Order: sequence, then C-alpha cells, then structure tokens
Amino acid sequence: MNDQYPASEFHAHVQRLVAEGKLTPEEAQGLLDDTQEPPATQTQPTSTLAPGDHPADATRDLHLLVRGYTLTVLTDAGLSTPHLAANEDGRLSLEQTPQGWRVARIPGQPHTGSSLKAILTLPFTPGHPRAEISGGNLTLPDLAGGLRAEVNGGNVRMGRAHSLHADVNGGNLTGAQMSGPSTVTVNGGNRTLTGAATLNASVNGGNLTWAGTLSSGD
Repeated sequence: MNDQYPASEFHAHVQRLVAEGKLTPEEAQGLLDDTQEPPATQTQPTSTLAPGDHPADATRDLHLLVRGYTLTVLTDAGLSTPHLAANEDGRLSLEQTPQGWRVARIPGQPHTGSSLKAILTLPFTPGHPRAEISGGNLTLPDLAGGLRAEVNGGNVRMGRAHSLHADVNGGNLTGAQMSGPSTVTVNGGNRTLTGAATLNASVNGGNLTWAGTLSSGD
C-alpha cells in the first residue's frame, strides 16, 4: 500500500511512529525538515530476533532502489501488508515482484534536490534484502537473513543480520552484529561493522573498521 502525503501529513505520520516507539526522535528528525521541535523522547524497542541463515522467501524479501532519497524501513506486526509513506506525492512506488517487495522511484520523475523521504513499514522481519544506493540514505532494521548492498555514494545503516555482501564505491555503510560471513569490497568510502563472525575484505581505498574474527582478506 502506498500513502504519499503532503509534508504536514507526513510530519504527523512520523510523529505517530515515534509515539508508538517505532522511530527514535533522532531518526524522526532525519526524516523531517527542521521546522518544528523534535518529538518527545521515546524508548526504541529492542528486537529479540536471532538472525540465522533463513531461506529466500519473496514474500519477505526486499529490493530497494534508493537513488537520491531517504528510505527508512520499520517493522510493525500489527499491519497485514507492507505500507509505504512518502512526503511527496507520486514519486515512489511499492510493488510485489517475484524477487520480493520493490521500492523505487516512479519512472520519469525528476531527481531534484534531496527532500524526498519515505518510510516502508513491514508486517514481518525482512529476509534477504537487496539494496542499491546511489546518493541516498537507507536505514534497515534487524534482518532474518543477509543483506546484499551496492553503495555508490550515500549512507546505509543496518541492524543485525546473518550475513552481508557489500560493495562500497563511495559513501558509508554501518552495520551491527553479523552472525555469519561478511564479504566486503571497499573502493572508496567507509565501512564500519560493530561485530562479525568472519570477514573477507578487500580495501582499495577508503576505510574499513570491524570487530570480530578476520578469516581472510586483501
């Protein structure tokens, strides 16, 4: 379901998510223009998810094309279907495909400025997202499986996951604990991993920071 609002209604939607504990005030502030006071502080619920090597499932997988906009992905078990809300009408689409739920710009829309911001709320924990980021910002919750990401400028922040396969060609990617293997290629930009079981890394410019066991790398 797509709900793309005028800015004032989107602001109210974001504040409601903060009140429900689904967004932190800091996350909300990043989604809103600095025209009003930030929402009151709420405690972000801690996930009890134990990431594992879950099989691919198109009903729970994501394909996210983030090109010049900000996308925040949340989970809400009270929903019956994925829900996309954006602060500008007619700019983004959400559709179910054989490869998973796809979020992308609607073809023919101009890529002007960086004011386009959206929230994708899911009634399930994402399985195996695929993300392509080109000059945008993506925030992901804990995942049931692994993330495949290509970052060509922009920023990606993710929670825990089973595995990670990332190519960072400029921009920043920050992740939490990976319970399985991580394969990272950094060709400029920055990659930070707070915990990793194993890491196979190739750094050809840029920076890579990790905590865990380095199994192999270049």
